[in-house]
Amino acid sequence: MNLNHVSKSVVGLVRSANEDFIGDFITKDNLRVFVVCDGMGGHVGGAKASQTAVNSISEYFNGNPSGIVQVALKEAIEFANIQIYGESQTNPSLSGMGTTCVVFAEKDGLLYLAHVGDSRCYIFSDNKLYRITKDHSYVQTLVDKGEISDAEMESHPRKNELTKALGISDSVEVEVVSDPIKAKKGDKFLLCSDGLTGLVTDKIIARTIRDNSDLNSCVNQLIKLAEDGGGHDNISSDLIEVLESEHKNSSFVSKNNPSFNQTQTQDGITEKKSSFIYNKVFLLSMIILIIIGGIYYFEFNPVAKETKKEPTKVVVPKEEYIKLTFENYIDSMNINGFHEDFMKMVQESPKLKNPNSFESSFQVFFFSKEGRLLPIDEYREYFGKSSQWNKNQDKRSKDDYLKILVKDSTLINHSVSPKDIEIVENNNQDIIFSEKQKKEIDEIKKQKAEEENKKNEEELILDKKKNDSIADAEKESKKKNKKKEKLKKKKDENESSENEKSDSENEEKDENESENKKDK
Repeated sequence: MNLNHVSKSVVGLVRSANEDFIGDFITKDNLRVFVVCDGMGGHVGGAKASQTAVNSISEYFNGNPSGIVQVALKEAIEFANIQIYGESQTNPSLSGMGTTCVVFAEKDGLLYLAHVGDSRCYIFSDNKLYRITKDHSYVQTLVDKGEISDAEMESHPRKNELTKALGISDSVEVEVVSDPIKAKKGDKFLLCSDGLTGLVTDKIIARTIRDNSDLNSCVNQLIKLAEDGGGHDNISSDLIEVLESEHKNSSFVSKNNPSFNQTQTQDGITEKKSSFIYNKVFLLSMIILIIIGGIYYFEFNPVAKETKKEPTKVVVPKEEYIKLTFENYIDSMNINGFHEDFMKMVQESPKLKNPNSFESSFQVFFFSKEGRLLPIDEYREYFGKSSQWNKNQDKRSKDDYLKILVKDSTLINHSVSPKDIEIVENNNQDIIFSEKQKKEIDEIKKQKAEEENKKNEEELILDKKKNDSIADAEKESKKKNKKKEKLKKKKDENESSENEKSDSENEEKDENESENKKDK
């Protein structure tokens, strides 16, 4: 598959800084990755969060990513989340920063998608536009419940509230499209922030893509439409075209809301109708809305009076923590005091229904030097027992902390996967693998089994060589011992022979002396 793309991100007409960030790269495994992030949390925090997300995703894929693309996308986004969260916890000026994230990838002719937040991915196929992500937002939950329509999402007073975002908590639930997407030649994919979709309807986006075959012209036109609609947010889009593909038909799951073709926004671009009556009613309605909007804008809207005060997205809180940092213990390195104070803090916390309750296995430790959370068992193993502790070798810093999760005034077991454990499966959601991926997984398992067998065989060969070497040494030792025994025996025989000869000579001498005496 051959892809071409054009991306662009602009600050818009109201904001003073661009908190969006776009990235694309090719990994060492020939996976092509495209990322769009929409930061939040002020000028500095939002920009920092979105850039950290893109850079962390790239860092993950440059390391040792999973061989299963869906799992790799999930782990990459989770890795980005913990980096952003860790940065916000250690730097007070960045507290509360976060970002949305949509990641699109291609490998071996198949396309993969994962996202968190309300940044979207569309596919334009057969002259029709389809959403293939669903917003993680409060208003989307209302649409799903049937309480509001798609057309009412952008005018709802709580439209900026997200139900998921990176960096808000130390864990995040990533939505991964389970089946690989198949795209034919001519299909186009649009990744974008809500600075575009909040002001330009899906129908207008579809018409713009249809009327502009040149990617660069199309991206510029989409951004211009958003600016014409008010440009009150940063605007980012990445348009990707399939130039060559082995697939004759496209295959994907549409996430369109039931009435998305009639989508319009209060300040956005809308489709013209030919009906004269409709035009009159529509124009009259718009005039009234503009008058009311103008009065509100100039009299009551704080943004009109001070444009520097920017609207921020609010994430619906789901959980809270009891936390104790290591800052006050770093000078004395009073480890036991740190642990005891944390236990006391939990036992006396007003956040809990049952006072004096504490489950030591539920706590986790944030290790800032590695930028990750450690389960308490791994934490204890990493730093060793108190009896073996060495103050000069301790790696803890003032930015580290212990914390425990509280939900509905009850302590929750907050388990965290250790860094050195290789995650092979996605346990949080079901993933449906293609036949090709199943073969790849089987091949990986087969390779691991062959490597294990080879390792065992090598160990057996080494053991045999070792045993043979020992046997040879024993044989050589026996030979030497036999040789020594022979030499000793020969020496003893020689000595015995010489003694006998000496005795014989002495006897002969005695006899001669005796005969001489007789003669005398």
